[in-house]
Amino acid sequence: RVKAIGIELVNIGAEALVDGNPTLILGLSWKLICHFSDGMLSDGSSGADLLAWVKKNAGASAPSAGTWVEAFQDGTALCALLHSYDPGCGVELTALRPGNSQKNLELAFTVAHDKFGVPRLLDSSDFGGADAPVDVRSLQTYVLKLRQALRAHAEQAQVETAQTVAAIEARAAALAQWATAAAATLAEQRSVADAKRAAAATPAERQEA
Repeated sequence: RVKAIGIELVNIGAEALVDGNPTLILGLSWKLICHFSDGMLSDGSSGADLLAWVKKNAGASAPSAGTWVEAFQDGTALCALLHSYDPGCGVELTALRPGNSQKNLELAFTVAHDKFGVPRLLDSSDFGGADAPVDVRSLQTYVLKLRQALRAHAEQAQVETAQTVAAIEARAAALAQWATAAAATLAEQRSVADAKRAAAATPAERQEA
């Protein structure tokens, strides 16, 4: 099944999976992640395309650092991504402080999970600084899941906006149709009244008509 979708297996067989070989299982998992990453990740790559997407969408808070660990260490880049896709998601960029990385990261992971449904593959404690940096592949996997969720959220928002616009247009069309019909009815009533006045025999009858 794995080979059928175009993933080349090297030194990974059924025996390794049955035996629970962690190195080979992690290697296979990474291949699967890369395969379904929409071209953002590839086996052996640095994840430059995915990091470029982050920098493009994070606005003024986009990370300037070149490495993955440095780019996300203080949590502001993750928060900026969430805010860029939904300014009302609960992330206030002006309240973020780069020096308060643990709080920023916790906010980002919480909002990503609660608002956008991103599983908490990482925790703020995973970012241990220079002495215990976050695992790069774990970080890339998380950002990939975040990208997928944010794009799905944006697409859903577009659908809902289109539905709202269509509903407003339908109501406006119905109101216009009602106004046209009401104007036609009023014109007909006036025409009938004018005809009665014209046909009246005496001034008193015309006034009554």
